[in-house]
Amino acid sequence: MRGIATRLSRNGEKLVACLAMLRADEAHMQATFEAFFPGLLQAAAAWRADPDATFSGSGTAPAGC
Repeated sequence: MRGIATRLSRNGEKLVACLAMLRADEAHMQATFEAFFPGLLQAAAAWRADPDATFSGSGTAPAGC
């Protein structure tokens, strides 16, 4: 992360500053992502099959996000 932060033209210090918070909440973020990702894959497959299809999801983020 520090390497990425040094390459950012601005706000790199903010990325480094939030690492502790991200690490502390990593398990929750991982669980949320694992719950979200299968639906994303299904939606992407449906959109590839029919690019004119509209999104029929709830339009909201998972609980706790």
